[in-house]
Amino acid sequence: GLGDVYKRQVFLKGAEILALEPKSCIVFEDSQAGIQAAINAGMFSVGVGQEDLESCNFKIENFEGMSPKKLITQLSN
Repeated sequence: GLGDVYKRQVFLKGAEILALEPKSCIVFEDSQAGIQAAINAGMFSVGVGQEDLESCNFKIENFEGMSPKKLITQLSN
């Protein structure tokens, strides 16, 4: 829907502002619409929360005890 297109455009604009290719970006999302928008933008998606998030590349329950180093290690496995 229109909301998905808008969110995808927001993700793409964020990548543009950071001067990054979409494929170099990681999106953390707690909704299926957000996961789909990240995928449609060509970005890696991390589903956050207990909800059953289909098609995300990786899933975490929350950010407790999470550090960039730990996340990179988990994503590399």
